[in-house]
Amino acid sequence: MIRPLTLQESKSSAHLHASGMPEDFLSSFGEQFLIKLHAGLIGSSSTIALGEFRNRKLVGIIIATSHTKRLMRQIVLTIGHQLMLAVCRKLIQQPKMIGYLWQTLFYGGNLPEISAEILVLSIAATHRHLGLGTKLMSALKKEFARQGIVEFKVSTRATNPAANNFYQKVGGVYYNQFWIYDRIWKTYRYYLSNKLR
Repeated sequence: MIRPLTLQESKSSAHLHASGMPEDFLSSFGEQFLIKLHAGLIGSSSTIALGEFRNRKLVGIIIATSHTKRLMRQIVLTIGHQLMLAVCRKLIQQPKMIGYLWQTLFYGGNLPEISAEILVLSIAATHRHLGLGTKLMSALKKEFARQGIVEFKVSTRATNPAANNFYQKVGGVYYNQFWIYDRIWKTYRYYLSNKLR
């Protein structure tokens, strides 16, 4: 069953993010950071946060925004102070992360003319290859269409063939690639058909 995530599910959502995307820049700040971040994302009016539940357990998430830059500003202004301890700890341990943090704060996404974007898609290891990612994408497309959004995008590491294949399989059209966090990322764009509206 897919439904919107609640604030009470921030911890489970953050855990799925960390376990499903361990090499993600945000995951590197630790699970407590991610819990606070997910609470901010789930509570934002600029975010669509959906979860797939099996036997009342969260096994898949998709978190997207209708406007990436607006969401980044909201997060910094509303919960930035809560995130600072984890961020400062990490920056002391790894000063190189200052550049990554700067890139994150001023990230407007590749393909800036499309403001709607998928931020996180993660499925529990025990529930992969069951079509849950496709179901979550379908639910997200319907929600975007309901909000009048006709285009959105997603970026993934170029070195992750499974993610690249998945985003193409569910209708993503390769746009281009860009460099962030010392890695090459590929961007896919989606155009929602009239059938979804």
